[in-house]
Order: sequence, then C-alpha cells, then structure tokens
Amino acid sequence: MAIDGETGVRQQPDGSWVWLARWLGGVEQSGHSYPSREEAVQALREVLDDTGNA
Repeated sequence: MAIDGETGVRQQPDGSWVWLARWLGGVEQSGHSYPSREEAVQALREVLDDTGNA
C-alpha cells in the first residue's frame, strides 16, 4: 500500500484495515491491522485524542 500523506483509514488487500496519520515529521501507519473499518477509525481517533490533534 502506498502512503500518500492523507489521514484516515485504508483497506489492505487481505481485507483488514489500517490507519494513517499525517504529522509534521511525515506519515505514520498503524502498527497492526484491524478487522473492521469501524475499529480502525476508533483507533485513529484515540491516537489523535492522545496527541491533542482531534
């Protein structure tokens, strides 16, 4: 999967989901995948809340 710099969630070829977040230093991808889009979105929200960016 190419990382194009957008914040959000993406479905991988195996059907699982990962989140991507753009920071000042670049783009970060979640360390593991999630079985559903909703779980990936929730995990991304938690990351953004922890950094004060939500």
